[in-house]
Amino acid sequence: MLQLASGEPAGVADGTQTIRRAASILRSIANAGIQGVALADIARLEGLPRSTAHRMLKCLLQEGFIEQLEGSKRYCIGNLTFELSLAVNRSAREVARWRKQLEGYAATPGYDPKALPHVDEVGAWLTAHVPKDQRIGL
Repeated sequence: MLQLASGEPAGVADGTQTIRRAASILRSIANAGIQGVALADIARLEGLPRSTAHRMLKCLLQEGFIEQLEGSKRYCIGNLTFELSLAVNRSAREVARWRKQLEGYAATPGYDPKALPHVDEVGAWLTAHVPKDQRIGL
């Protein structure tokens, strides 16, 4: 049985094989950095036939997840991947939750709003202290 670069078996029986393969390909492309990665390298890294890797790269390219470097046959992360990484994540939800809480305290009689941490400081702190098991973006 083929195995993806992530270590997952390529032929899982739960109907998610294509999604797992695409995610693994995106990770391999991201790991290649700005120089990108060639089709042959993706096929080798992922343990896929070149034709399968080519079809998957073509679809990822059409959907905007990846780009083909100009004048090259190498692929790099595309704009859609960046856009998705900017979408609301756990950190942003935590900032919103704490912001509401702090604004509630500030409006309560007897609390000195100046003694409370600034809302923007809380957001920056939460962002800087994302748990190690959480990834921002892909």
